[in-house]
Amino acid sequence: MPLYKNKSSQKIIVFAWDTGNSTEKTGDAANITAQISIDGGVCAATDDTNPTELDATDAPGIYIFDVTQAETNGDLITLFAKSSTSDIKIEPVIIYTVVDGLTTQQKADVNTECDTAFTDYDPPTKTEMDSGFSNLNDISTSDVETAVETQITAANTELASIPSSTAGIRAMIQFLFEYFRNARTETAGAESLKKEDGTTELGSRTLTDDGTAFTRGEMN
Repeated sequence: MPLYKNKSSQKIIVFAWDTGNSTEKTGDAANITAQISIDGGVCAATDDTNPTELDATDAPGIYIFDVTQAETNGDLITLFAKSSTSDIKIEPVIIYTVVDGLTTQQKADVNTECDTAFTDYDPPTKTEMDSGFSNLNDISTSDVETAVETQITAANTELASIPSSTAGIRAMIQFLFEYFRNARTETAGAESLKKEDGTTELGSRTLTDDGTAFTRGEMN
């Protein structure tokens, strides 16, 4: 039985049991009072002095206290009710409150925004969707060939460095072109690949020869 924290117009239900007769106790509202504690604090009499009996016939033993907003302003609410009538047992009620994040007005505003969003949404008609698919079908073989040719003939950009082993295929092809076209210098211990200007180094690798094997290192 949760309560909203710090909100008015809420109720706490208790159950009265007649231990002498082993039955629910009815007609005892005027004899029942309660103490309430907020967050384990000092007990105080409830603002609702006596509860209201729900229904002596269909809900015997059930009594309802109306609690004020102040009486719910805590995380833990403990209500202990008792009856001045002999042999009446009422268990304490322990409640952890929950936070109601939206006010009534805020909830109404959210509903209004949702209604407006759905009202303003204008889905495409079947004719509009058919037209869209028709436009896709208008792409011809010639259009595809032209697009591919445009990519193939597009100007390349000179490499700034040696591409890695995970570079794109375009960069790898560009490297092969520059390796076989551009100037290279070799010494006994190194090979240097130049950029387009023939002077700036693009990358280099070591060369070793131990008399048995000639080894070219990785170019970087």
